[in-house]
Amino acid sequence: KKSHIVPVIVLVLLAALIALAVTIYFVLKQRNDNSFDYQLQKASDCVAERNYTRALEYYQRALELDSGNLTVLTEMASLYERMEEPGKAASIYHELIGLDKSNVTAYQKLIGYYQDQEDFEAILKLKETAGSAAVQSLFSDFEVEAPEFGLQPGTYSDTIEVELLTQGQCEIYYSQNGADPVT
Repeated sequence: KKSHIVPVIVLVLLAALIALAVTIYFVLKQRNDNSFDYQLQKASDCVAERNYTRALEYYQRALELDSGNLTVLTEMASLYERMEEPGKAASIYHELIGLDKSNVTAYQKLIGYYQDQEDFEAILKLKETAGSAAVQSLFSDFEVEAPEFGLQPGTYSDTIEVELLTQGQCEIYYSQNGADPVT
């Protein structure tokens, strides 16, 4: 009978070790899945391996654990730029600005994005959200002074020549009937 007991004890111990190993695995997995620092480290590892898609998954999980984390959002936007997905990067930069209106880097990136798109109206609209003097200064190249007229406004009975002046190399659009100018 002793010879039958030894294999049974070995099997029981083996089953217990397997159960312990499985339990440890799931405990560690659960801890890692809920660890912000672990998610950041794994994302960083994936970036180093140029596995940007997987890195984004880890960053997304990190955001689930700490929503609105500026560092994670900045890293995600940077990854989208590396992946040549500027629209997705711009979307995240907008999210960053929503959280921090003095984020100079996010504004710089969005200004560059809109310049590439030749969407100058979006740049001017973006300026309205600027929350600090440092951010406001980023828009100085896009501010245009109103043209100056050579004559005072009014009604003239004689034919007159009007000169429109502007600073820099801006184009002046005008109409003679008050309609929206096109050229």
